[in-house]
Amino acid sequence: MADENDRFETLPDGGQQHSTPMVDEITDFEVLEIALRELAIEKGLFTAEEHRRYTEFVEQLGPAPGARLVAKAWRDPDFKQLARQDAIAACREIRS
Repeated sequence: MADENDRFETLPDGGQQHSTPMVDEITDFEVLEIALRELAIEKGLFTAEEHRRYTEFVEQLGPAPGARLVAKAWRDPDFKQLARQDAIAACREIRS
């Protein structure tokens, strides 16, 4: 096992910094997500600030709204059809 100090390198001023990334590994999915996000920002679909605000909003909601939508689609064939044809309308129905 590596010594804790092996993860640091000494700087010219005597200080230390991490010599390895703080994240152990980035997944293929994360690479694709970053690339798609950066492309969408570059193409002007949304700004980095809009993405940050949306991400914070979705993280505060958690998985409950999506879980409710899926559960209702399993139970209600008409709602399932609505979700397939007009996902926005289905999401609005879940909110109300």
